Amino acid sequence: MDKNLLNKINDSIRANSNDLIIEIGPGMGALTSKLKTKRANIICYEIDTDMIPYLSKLEDKKTKIIYKATKYIIFYFSVKVNCEFL
Repeated sequence: MDKNLLNKINDSIRANSNDLIIEIGPGMGALTSKLKTKRANIICYEIDTDMIPYLSKLEDKKTKIIYKATKYIIFYFSVKVNCEFL
């Protein structure tokens, strides 16, 4: 992915350690890596289990990856998480 584009996306997001960023389809985690610099809570939903080796390296206390996410799970979990963080 284009590093300039990643930087533009990352720079356009105003988030801090109290915020929650939800990323749908993180792929190999290029944007996720940039978003981690915001120190916000991050939840990524990925349906492609081939991405596990890349994304598992990014998981930590503030960054969670949901694998095999379906549309139903994404909707349900997003609503639940957003309500809990309000």
